[in-house]
Amino acid sequence: MELPKHVHRVTKRRKGGAETVYTFYTRFRNTKEAWPSIALPEPLDGDFSARLAICEAMERDSKGFLLDGKRLPDHKSKEFWPEAEKALAALIKRGREGVKDFKSMVEAFQSDANPFWTDLAASTQRGYKSSGKMIIETVGGDLPADLTTVDAQQMIDELGETPATANQFRAFLSRLMGWGVPRGYCKTNVVEHTEKIPGGDPWVPWPNWAFEILFEHAPFHMQMIAMSAFFTGQRQGDVIAMVRPKMGENTIAVTAQKTRNTVWIPIHFAYRKWIDRVPANDSVMLHAGSRTKYYKTADGFRTEWQKLMNEDASSASARTGSSSTDCARTL
Repeated sequence: MELPKHVHRVTKRRKGGAETVYTFYTRFRNTKEAWPSIALPEPLDGDFSARLAICEAMERDSKGFLLDGKRLPDHKSKEFWPEAEKALAALIKRGREGVKDFKSMVEAFQSDANPFWTDLAASTQRGYKSSGKMIIETVGGDLPADLTTVDAQQMIDELGETPATANQFRAFLSRLMGWGVPRGYCKTNVVEHTEKIPGGDPWVPWPNWAFEILFEHAPFHMQMIAMSAFFTGQRQGDVIAMVRPKMGENTIAVTAQKTRNTVWIPIHFAYRKWIDRVPANDSVMLHAGSRTKYYKTADGFRTEWQKLMNEDASSASARTGSSSTDCARTL
């Protein structure tokens, strides 16, 4: 009989002469993009067509197999087929009934047609997309209405080894459920009663020795960014986007990327001395990059900061010179 595309059979002969025929599904067989071979029932078996449909609906990335966005267990494990069957059933049901499961809720929330999503800062969207992907991969076919506080806490606790990730996931799941209540996805936001993972706040004040290293080895424009963060207490992305205050102004405007709200922060007399040292250029931005008039995104700053961290002390000292500590004496 003619086998479906990507299906092939392998015959193994034993020493006694007996033969055993195995059936596999291998997409892109005999190429460098070949999938791992997935064992199938015999073509005349009643489960063959159902499992072939699962294989044809699957996708694969560097971590393994997915079906409609749901991350599947290892294809050799006993949990693979039950989870794959569940994912395919959810896909079919969603298409037939427009069921309001987690996958459809995440996609609707992260749609460009949703002002709640488009009003978020780009950095917040990036973090929420990662959390949304995790939700789809783990419970994409489940109904938000069936989620309990215990279930949500378990999902959060499973990320406990990385508290910052766990708490960001919790923040997104809570906002997602809250958004879903008036839209018929669920009746209550059960995440409100969950607990954060301790240790999720990664930012701690710098000790004095860290400032000493900064003043000794970092170029002025990097020192200036650190000083702006020190004197204003704002987030990295908000500091990078600060506009240079005019001469004589005693406040500096900071627009929070997360809320889009603008606040005016008093300029400390010591901070004013740092601001006055910023070289004049035709940019209205306060902070310049090493090769640009200003950073267009915080990513550029992070890249430059990481290069500075990887640089040996002698090279950094030769580049900055002794004048780098001038304003440090004002602190």
